[in-house]
Amino acid sequence: MSNGDTVFTSPDGQFTLSVTDDGISLTGPGSSITVDTTGVTVQAAATLTLQALSINVESPETSFSGTVTFPNGTGPVAGVGNLDIGNPNVIV
Repeated sequence: MSNGDTVFTSPDGQFTLSVTDDGISLTGPGSSITVDTTGVTVQAAATLTLQALSINVESPETSFSGTVTFPNGTGPVAGVGNLDIGNPNVIV
């Protein structure tokens, strides 16, 4: 870190917010969000929840792995299933 870098740490030391010339990082037990010149990285220790009216994924190369859970039973298999590109709730 260089002069002018700022780091906030929770009283118990489990969480930090760091703002430096290289980027921003928010960390907690096993999880982090990093914003730097290469992009945005989100790493979740367990579950990553995105909640919005609409989620759009725009990228020349996009890949998903694991299980995607759709709200209110709108997914391919009674609310839980693999990512279904044809599903009207998923825009890729």
